Amino acid sequence: MNPEQPIISPEPKNNRPLIIGLIGGGILLIGLVIGVVALMNGSSDPKKTTTTTSEFQNWLKPSSEIKIAKYRYVSACSVLSPSAVEATFGKLSPNTVIQEDYLDQSIPDPNPNEVNMNCSYNHVSGDGPDVRLETSQYEDAADAKQLSRSVGALVRPDDIQAELDLYSKALKAKPNADAKKFLDKLTTSFDTFKKYQKVYDEDELASLNLKNFVLPVSDTLAGSGNDFAFVGIHDNVFWTVGHTPASRKGLNDLSKYSDQELVSELLSMQKATNTVVSNLNNKSLDQSPAPTIIGKTDTYGSTKLLEPCAVMTPSVFTAITGGKVQNNPVDRTSASVDFTAKRYTKIDKTLILPRNDCSRQASEPVDVIHDNNTYATFEINYGNSVEGAKKYLANDFTVGPNDVALQTDADWAMSFANPIETDAYKPVVMFRVGPYVGNINIYSATYDGGSTDAPQEQYVQAINALTASLKQNIAKAK
Repeated sequence: MNPEQPIISPEPKNNRPLIIGLIGGGILLIGLVIGVVALMNGSSDPKKTTTTTSEFQNWLKPSSEIKIAKYRYVSACSVLSPSAVEATFGKLSPNTVIQEDYLDQSIPDPNPNEVNMNCSYNHVSGDGPDVRLETSQYEDAADAKQLSRSVGALVRPDDIQAELDLYSKALKAKPNADAKKFLDKLTTSFDTFKKYQKVYDEDELASLNLKNFVLPVSDTLAGSGNDFAFVGIHDNVFWTVGHTPASRKGLNDLSKYSDQELVSELLSMQKATNTVVSNLNNKSLDQSPAPTIIGKTDTYGSTKLLEPCAVMTPSVFTAITGGKVQNNPVDRTSASVDFTAKRYTKIDKTLILPRNDCSRQASEPVDVIHDNNTYATFEINYGNSVEGAKKYLANDFTVGPNDVALQTDADWAMSFANPIETDAYKPVVMFRVGPYVGNINIYSATYDGGSTDAPQEQYVQAINALTASLKQNIAKAK
């Protein structure tokens, strides 16, 4: 997620407000979480990272254990923590943000039979998802072990063989004992994959030991967003680690990398996959999502950063969506590592405030394969003071004849009309509470592609509920 492009913010000045989040009927992003073990040193402190300090509050720590069916839920960014990313792939840049899906409640009967989660570290070394961990957590471990289902749908054996051959060639030119050991492990996993790819017998699959199973699938995961990708299976979890080096030489064309770069990537992925496996073995792994603060401060000017998902709680979501109950993973994006740095839009050089966001979703089944969904996405923009927030709104947003001032409990609230759809205005609703500028987007999407924005009176109720919760969180932060 580019920090210059907010999820639902209107375009500044001469470009009228536009809801970016209303595309394809879905805000839910599959794709980021945190906090566990320092890489390769045996530490089990989930919040001890090189960029984060323990002084910052864990806003979203679960009150009780979370399960998917009978299995303990694993938080993807706890499995691959910021400290592990830095130790393996390099220091997080000031622009790094973490985007994640996480659970804050158990899912006893997932439908379909797996829950897909994502933890992405974006802008570690450039644009796009530099480091990613994706997990599919099945309700039955036998489903994960059905290699034709969990792995086979993604890969072509010839491509895996070509990737292994490329690593073998690189190691002949640039020998490295550790990288060779990892390549041997990958080759053994490939033999296991070929042997069990079409095995469906549950007893045979139950006895299948995939403890050391790691498979390179970089050339076969088109659209994964990373140049390199490695998959593995642990109990009921099918996982994928993705990485794109700073040189960014080309998705799905590993031949563009030099022999030394390929060997270096093998060593990095050996560390990353060892970390994933080690943490999946940790039965007391922290189930919290990513820390709200991933940098060295929680204050911008005189303003404390808050956690949007702690403001728009499940109960607040229910209140602002007319009684809908969140029953899907939560999507959130952190503020950047250095959110205090001045950032401006590329086009008109207007100031971009620090921001983070939270999106919740409620699904209602229509039939056995279709759902209708209700979404609420809440983004907080941070002024460095009350006057800074006022100045931001005054300088960057022009109120037009079709925009409506809303009477709410907030200090200021406005529904900006979007004239791009001239026959059906889609508002972007913004409000301010002290130095905090919020965006809220509530809409329903039907399985056949239709979408309906919430009526204005519902937005008024939503702003009032969020304002009350926001003030509680401000007091808690201070």
